[in-house]
Amino acid sequence: MTSPRSRSSWKGLPTLLRAARERAGITTVEAAEALEVRRPAISEIEHGKRKVSAEELVKLADLYGVSATWLLERASSAARDDRAELAAQVLAGMSDAQLDRLSAAIRIVRERRSPLLNMPGGRKKR
Repeated sequence: MTSPRSRSSWKGLPTLLRAARERAGITTVEAAEALEVRRPAISEIEHGKRKVSAEELVKLADLYGVSATWLLERASSAARDDRAELAAQVLAGMSDAQLDRLSAAIRIVRERRSPLLNMPGGRKKR
């Protein structure tokens, strides 16, 4: 039986599997074909509704161009910030034009927020 601590240490694996699949440019259909399962099984794995077997994990890692060890170490790392890692992977897949639009949007938000920060009771810049 698995202890609550070890169960929670794998909590990030579904998100990490999805991010690795997307970074590799693999569709859920292609991943399902590689595992010889139906496509909904991949979605269930990536949403934590279905556990992935060791054999499936190795196949997915190979398909996604990463090692199973890398996936497991990342999933069990207590210091990992899933949101930052996922954002970095999404940003890595963006075109220069998409990055330019994102940068422009961030500038607009900062400019609009800046006057609010200087108002009495506004948040102080860090």
